[in-house]
Amino acid sequence: MKFDTQEDIAAETGPLRALRFRGDEIVFRHGSRVLTARECVALVNRIVRVLQARGVHQGMALAVLSRNMPETYLTQLAVRHMGVRYTPLHPMGSLDDHLFVLDDAEIDVLVYDPRHFSVRAAELRESRPGLRLLSLGEDGDADDLLAAAAEQSSADVPPALVRGGDIESIFYTGGTTGRPKGVPHTVFGTSYTQSISAGAGDRPPGALPQKLLIATPISHAGGSQIGPMLMRGGSVVLTDGFDPEEFLRLVAEHRVTNAFLVPTMIYVLLDHLRDHPGTDVSSIEEFVYGAAPMSPTRLAEAIERFGQVFVQGYGQTEAGVGILRLGREDHRLDRPDLLASAGRPTPGVVAKILREDGTEADLGEVGELCLRGPMVMPGYWKRPDLTAHALRGGWLHTDDMGFMDEGGYVTLVDRRKDMIISGGFNVYPSEVEDAISELAEVSSCAVVGRPDEKWGESVTAYLVLREGASLTEETVIRHVRERKGPIQTPKTVHFIDELPVTQLGKLNKKALRTWPEA
Repeated sequence: MKFDTQEDIAAETGPLRALRFRGDEIVFRHGSRVLTARECVALVNRIVRVLQARGVHQGMALAVLSRNMPETYLTQLAVRHMGVRYTPLHPMGSLDDHLFVLDDAEIDVLVYDPRHFSVRAAELRESRPGLRLLSLGEDGDADDLLAAAAEQSSADVPPALVRGGDIESIFYTGGTTGRPKGVPHTVFGTSYTQSISAGAGDRPPGALPQKLLIATPISHAGGSQIGPMLMRGGSVVLTDGFDPEEFLRLVAEHRVTNAFLVPTMIYVLLDHLRDHPGTDVSSIEEFVYGAAPMSPTRLAEAIERFGQVFVQGYGQTEAGVGILRLGREDHRLDRPDLLASAGRPTPGVVAKILREDGTEADLGEVGELCLRGPMVMPGYWKRPDLTAHALRGGWLHTDDMGFMDEGGYVTLVDRRKDMIISGGFNVYPSEVEDAISELAEVSSCAVVGRPDEKWGESVTAYLVLREGASLTEETVIRHVRERKGPIQTPKTVHFIDELPVTQLGKLNKKALRTWPEA
């Protein structure tokens, strides 16, 4: 399905266009600093002029390596305004990761945050002498982008002319199943996704001004929340990382209304609030969570603590965020089936559950979630073999297994690669994890398959207990057997201090499968 247009259109992004009409409203808070909309627009224009003066032009590719700061996002807006292809480097990536992306995405210029990445920038320049570097602040003899921008005019710069099907950005998958894959996103696909996100939800009369708090890296899913918030008149509070005490302090100080976290961070918040029951979180109107499934038991606990403010967004690098949406109205304690769901397709998304042979599954039948829509990637960057497999039959094959009900809600049972085959039976780890999470002593858990001579794979559980709690392996096994039956019951249970996570805060089951037996 083609959504590309061959007509020339202006490259000005929706967020930048919205900022032009907001004058002296504060739109970014970062530590003790604030930036108004007028200052943001001026800085974008100045950054464009600096890049142009250094020979950066339409058709080139630029990468950014930074922690969370307003200038990082504004650089992204400037790059897109110029019709230059944008790629973020993960702030927790290794040197090899960064070198691979620079080479694969054919990056010409790297903009970096010297507060944290001065050494890494030097390593990258040594390994790639032709790479041009620009620092977001003073860094020895480095070419300081922000200092140079201060000398430039803030007058508006005309946007480049682009086409809807042009590649605007390339993001890279996490690489947990092999080397990372480049995923291009088009001008039209990005614009469409932001517009849909900006228009999602409604607010009661007299509500507080919207303020979005982001503690996850804005180089990835967290950053996708910024544009829609600015487009609907809100502001953004940025912090460099997640600490529950700092997060809750910022919520209270700024009367934060919106936040984005991954489930593991919400679990930490809930455990922290148990010890600090008087913490004021009354300003929160919408808590968006995503990037990984959330335990229905802990989600119910979160609703009881924060209220009916939760929104789940399902997405993939290959299709952006918010492909499926479980709204606040769906987060009902009297509907546990909905709490286990990933939601319904957002406007413009066609979702089907397909069998192995490509035919559509019946309602309630488990198959693979497959998608069509304007936000779906045109194909993997320079990987026609993988593209042909992922987009076979005209559908994006997500590799997520699930089923759809008569209301159009999609419930995911697990990643195809995470499914355990034990004694010839399929075991979906998420179902076992949900059962284990019902135990009050459990803070978080993960279930994986480990090689087993008798069963092929044995169901193995790893548990993190709440502070001060105790639990035995026998109790866990007995509970799961009663709830799910013998096939899905763990053969072994391990109690650990914390679960391994990826750079994006997702549970790293690949690491668990290779852990030494406790």
